[in-house]
Amino acid sequence: TDARVNLVTPHLFAAYPTLESIAAAPIEHVEELVHSCGFYKHKARDIVLACQMLLNEYGGKVPGTMEDLLRLPGVGRKTANLLLGDLYGQPGSVVCDTHCIRICGRLGLSKGKEPEKVERQLRKVLL
Repeated sequence: TDARVNLVTPHLFAAYPTLESIAAAPIEHVEELVHSCGFYKHKARDIVLACQMLLNEYGGKVPGTMEDLLRLPGVGRKTANLLLGDLYGQPGSVVCDTHCIRICGRLGLSKGKEPEKVERQLRKVLL
């Protein structure tokens, strides 16, 4: 949950305050710091590998395309759309999760339960 992440991130960023330091962090130590979030082994690995990729392939900058964002370990369409909308102000960025799918379906804005299909339907409504 967001509440849990908000409890964990201050400790993570205190231990590793820069992109470079997270990229060089021992995955086992990151596991300890994010353990309470659940799926901590995968999350820790993805955090470290994503930081390494940001440094090595993107010059330390968050990429600005869906394709490049989806290459980052642990980043799916929901996170990619959030970044594209919030960081880059890209119109039609639809953060489509379970709640979005359910509510938009009830409002008649979309049909189905597959996130990518609902995302496309909502983009048509927005643009």
